[in-house]
Amino acid sequence: MKKYKFKKKISPALCPSPLNIMTLIQYLKDSMDTFQKLELKLTVFEADSYISYLANKYNAYIISNDSDFYIYKVPEYINFKDIIFPGNVEYETFEIKYYSYNNKQIYEHFGLMEEMMPIFGSLCGNDYVNLEHYKELKTYITRYKSKIIFKGINKIKTQYFKRIVIFLLQMYENVKHNNIENNENNKIQRNSNNINDINISSYEDLSNLQKLILEEIFKDTHNIIEEKHRFEFQKTLIDSVREYNPNRKIQKIINKVDIDKKLSKNKFLRMNEKILELYYSNSELPIKDHVSQITNDFGSFSVDQLINHFNLTKDTLPIFASLCGNDKLKITEFSRDFQNHFYSILKDENNNNNRMDSGSMYDYYRNIVNFISNIYDTIQMEKNDKNENELELHEYVYEENKLSPLQKMMNEKIVKNIFNDHLKKFYISVQRKFSKALNKSVIEYNKIFYEEPNNMNSFNKTNNENKNKSPTENETEIETEIETETKTKNPKELAIKAIIDKNEGDSFFCTNEFIKNRVFSLDEQVLESYYASDYNIKLLNILINDHFICIQYFEMIDKQNCWNITEDLRKEMYKIMFNLNIKHSRSKYSDNDETYVIKEFTRKGEDLSNNKLIIKTKEIDELSLNSTNERFIKYLTLFKCKIDDIMDLPYFIIPCLTSLRFLLLKKLETNSFIFNKENSLYSHLSNYIINNNNGNNKENSKRSQDDLNINKEGTQKNINDIKNEETITKLYDYEFEALLASCIAALSFTYLHTNSFLKLKESETDKTSMMTSSEYLIRNHIKKYVTVGYHNLYDDLRYNKSRSLQLIHPWSIECMEDINQLENSIQIYAEYINILNTNTNTLEALKLPIDLPEFRSFTSMYHFQWEQAFHCMVNPFKLSNEKNISSIFHNLFTVTILNNNEDNTSTINPTEYINYLCDLYNKMLTRLILNI
Repeated sequence: MKKYKFKKKISPALCPSPLNIMTLIQYLKDSMDTFQKLELKLTVFEADSYISYLANKYNAYIISNDSDFYIYKVPEYINFKDIIFPGNVEYETFEIKYYSYNNKQIYEHFGLMEEMMPIFGSLCGNDYVNLEHYKELKTYITRYKSKIIFKGINKIKTQYFKRIVIFLLQMYENVKHNNIENNENNKIQRNSNNINDINISSYEDLSNLQKLILEEIFKDTHNIIEEKHRFEFQKTLIDSVREYNPNRKIQKIINKVDIDKKLSKNKFLRMNEKILELYYSNSELPIKDHVSQITNDFGSFSVDQLINHFNLTKDTLPIFASLCGNDKLKITEFSRDFQNHFYSILKDENNNNNRMDSGSMYDYYRNIVNFISNIYDTIQMEKNDKNENELELHEYVYEENKLSPLQKMMNEKIVKNIFNDHLKKFYISVQRKFSKALNKSVIEYNKIFYEEPNNMNSFNKTNNENKNKSPTENETEIETEIETETKTKNPKELAIKAIIDKNEGDSFFCTNEFIKNRVFSLDEQVLESYYASDYNIKLLNILINDHFICIQYFEMIDKQNCWNITEDLRKEMYKIMFNLNIKHSRSKYSDNDETYVIKEFTRKGEDLSNNKLIIKTKEIDELSLNSTNERFIKYLTLFKCKIDDIMDLPYFIIPCLTSLRFLLLKKLETNSFIFNKENSLYSHLSNYIINNNNGNNKENSKRSQDDLNINKEGTQKNINDIKNEETITKLYDYEFEALLASCIAALSFTYLHTNSFLKLKESETDKTSMMTSSEYLIRNHIKKYVTVGYHNLYDDLRYNKSRSLQLIHPWSIECMEDINQLENSIQIYAEYINILNTNTNTLEALKLPIDLPEFRSFTSMYHFQWEQAFHCMVNPFKLSNEKNISSIFHNLFTVTILNNNEDNTSTINPTEYINYLCDLYNKMLTRLILNI
C-alpha cells in the first residue's frame, strides 16, 4: 500500500472501529447473565475518582494507561505498558508478568508525604490543571530554587518533577515555619491580611495539611499569576486536589476539626473518633471500608426506612445500631484480640446465613444483620418449643431507660454467643464491660429513635440551618458540598440524584454548572439505561456537552471523511435525542434560543477540525414520536426504507438492510455509484439519478481542474487548500454486492449459524404471522422469529465457537493486487462501519432497544461485520460475469457444523445451508435495488 505522511495532528497508528468499545461493553454485559459476580460499572462524570473508589472498595488492582493512578490511593496500579505477555501460548503454562505500583512507592520515591501527592499530581498536569495556560507560573516553578537542600532529591531524574518536589517541600517548610499548623486542634488560622481569592478553609473534603500547603502556594504565587487568571487557577487547583483525594466523603469526617460537630449532630450510628481514624490506618477491621456509608448515607433516614432497609424490627434496630459502634459501645477500646474475635464471629454468622442480598448493603452491615437475625430466630424457636407467643403478639412500647423484653433476651444471647467458651481468654470483667455497654447503647438508641424522632433528620436540619447564615458563611459550603446539597426541592433533580446514588455514581463533585444542569434535565429512563449499559456513553455526552467526537476508522486520508456520509442523518438523530431524552435548554455553542448547535470533532484532509451542525429548536419541538411503532417507522424513514422493504425478511436483518440502503442512496445522490447500465437489476437507477439530481452532479463532474483550484472569492487556492480537498469515494456495484455478501457471511456467527438454521427455517414456514404493510407491527415481526432467540454475545462465543462459514484462503493475495481497488474498498468499508455506528446510535436515540429487548443485541452491530470476507469477495464479484452468489460462496467458504449432541445439527446439509444463505442474499439484493 502507499505510505502517507501524516502530520503530528493525526496519529499514524490505525484507529479501531468506533464499534469496538461497544462490542466490549456488550460482551461484558452479556457475560453478566452467566457470571453473577461480574459487574459492569459506569459513571456520568469523571471516571478516575470513581475507579479509585471501586478499587478501594473491592481491594482490586487498576489496569490502565492513565498516569493519574500513580497519584490516587489505590491497592495497586498496573500500567498497560508494564504487562508482559508470553511469547508462546501453546504450552500449558500461561504466565503473564507485570509491574505494579501504589502511591506509597511513588511518594516515598519523591520524598513527599501522602497528602501532598494530589497537589504534586495536579501541578504535573491533568484534566483539570494545565500549566501551559499559566506560563509565568510554569516558568517560576521550573526555575524555582530553595534555600534548603532536601535529601534524596537528586534521585529524581525528570527535571520538571524535581522542581515541583522542591517547590512543594519548600511550601511545607514555610507552613511549619509560620506555625500555621497547630497539632493540638488542627485548625487553620487564616491571616487577617488574606491575599488569596478563595476561602479554602471551608472545603471539608481537603485534609488540613492540604489546605495549609495550598494556602502557602497561593500566597507564594500571588504576584506571579496575572490577576485575571488568579481565581481560575486557585479554583482549578483545589478541584484537582479534591478529585485525587482517596475518598472525599471520608475526608470530611476524618478532619479532626469537624469530628465533634459531626458526631453531635448525627446521633444515629455515632462513630467514635478512634474508629474514624482507623480508616487511614492499616487495620484490617471490616469497619474500615464502610465508615462513609454508616456516617453519611443513613443519617437522614426515618426509623421506618431503616427498618425496611435492613430488614429489622423496632426492637432489633437499636441493637444493630449499637453493634455498629458508638460512644456508648466502643469496640476499639477493647483489646485487639477481642476485636478480631468479635469480627470473626460476625463473619462466620454471615457465611451461615444468606437471608440478606449481597448487593443490598456493605458486608459489615450484612454481617451484623445476619448475626442479630440468627439470635432472633433462636429465641423464637425456643419460645415456639414452649408454646409461648408473647414475642409475636406484643408490639414494642417505648419505656424510658428500659430495654424491651425482646431486647433484654437478645442482649443476653449476644453476650453468651460472643463469650461462650472464651472466658479463659477474655476475663469475666471484659464480658461484664461489653454487656453493660451494649445495654446502655440500646437504651440510648431507644431514646433517640422513639422519644425524639426528629433527631433522625439531623442532616436535613443542618442544611436548613445554613439558609439562615450570611452569604459569606455559606458561599463556599454550597459550592463544595455538591453531593449532599439539598437547597433545591426540584423533584426532577432529586430523582436524578437518587438514580446516581443508587448506582454509586458519586458524581456531584462536578463544578461545571452547565453540565450539572444538563444532567438534572436528563430523561430518567435514559439515565437508568445508561447505568444498565443500554445507552451509549457518546450519546449521553451529546445530551450533556453538546458535542460529538467522530472517531476515525482505518481510512484513506486523501478521500472524503468516512463520517461525511451520515452528516444529515446525525442531524436528524440529534433532533430526536433532544426531543425524547432531555428538556433542552440553550446550547452552549448557540447565542440564541431559536437554534441549537452541536459541535462535532472530525477530520478534514490531514487536519483535525470541528464542524457545527445547526438545528432549529422549532424542529425539535415539532417531532411527535409516541408509540413504539411510530418510532420504528421514523427509524426506517431516516434510513430511506419503507415497511415493504423489510416485510417477510427476518427482523435481525433490518439493521443490515437499512444501512446498505442508506449507503446506496447517498452514493446515488452524489452520482458516485458506478454500475453496469446494461444489467437489468440496475438499469432503472439511471432515471432515479436524473430525476433526483437534475443533472447537478453531472455538471459538477465536468468542472476543470483549473476551476477546482479557484476559491469562492475568485483567488487562487494555496497548496494546502488543494491538498485538503476531499474526493468523494465511488461505490462500485461489485463492491456493494460484496458488502452485502460479507454481511450474510458475518451473520453465520449468530442468527444464521448452523445451530439456529433449522429453527430459522421453521419460523419462516409459519404463515400465521403474515401481515400487510398497513397492519405491520414490529413486535409481531419479532414474535415470528421467537424460536431463533435473543443472541447473547458471550453465549455465541461459548456455544457457536466461530462462524459457520470459514474462508478457505484468508486474506487471499488477489484482493491485494490492485492497490487502487483496495484503497477504494478500504474507504467504502470505513463508510459502511460509520453508517452502522450511526444506525445503532439512532436506535438508542429512539429508545427502541428499551421497548424491544431483542434490539439490544444490535448494540455493537457485530453481527454484520466481517471486513476480511468483504475484501476477499470484491475481486470474485468484480470478475464474475454472471455474479453467481452460490458459486462464489462455494469457492470461498467451507461450512463448519458443530456437534452439540443435538439431533438437529446432524440433519444439516452444508449445500442446503449455503443455498439458504444465497437465497437470502438474492432476496435482500432485490429489495435494496428494485424498491428504490
